[in-house]
Amino acid sequence: MDMRVKTWMALAIVFVSGAVIGFFGGQAYVSWRVAVMMHRGPAGLQEFMLKRIQQRLQPRQDQMPAIEELIGRVVKELEEHRRRQEAEQWARIKEALSQMQPVLTAEQQAVFDRMSLEDLLPGPPLKSHQ
Repeated sequence: MDMRVKTWMALAIVFVSGAVIGFFGGQAYVSWRVAVMMHRGPAGLQEFMLKRIQQRLQPRQDQMPAIEELIGRVVKELEEHRRRQEAEQWARIKEALSQMQPVLTAEQQAVFDRMSLEDLLPGPPLKSHQ
């Protein structure tokens, strides 16, 4: 192979590698930004939505108070809905656990009695109950 072909192949490899790294790096960045926003909760969601509206729609200054009020109201409603839904989910889990008790052996019941709802959450098992 002559030197020109090798040079073009090397450039093609560098270009493709850069494109792949850029694509996956961009995806990781977007995922990270969404995770940060979600970690901040309703305030993060409201800030994110307002920034997007300002970037895309470029509203006038006299429009912003109404937009901020509407977005704030929706975010508050979403948070209230999430809290109600979370409470309902835990109630259903507790109900299922109480219905499960008659099926357990005495040994399983003893372990079950020492468990808490936190033991059912994702993550490593709690050391106090191993």
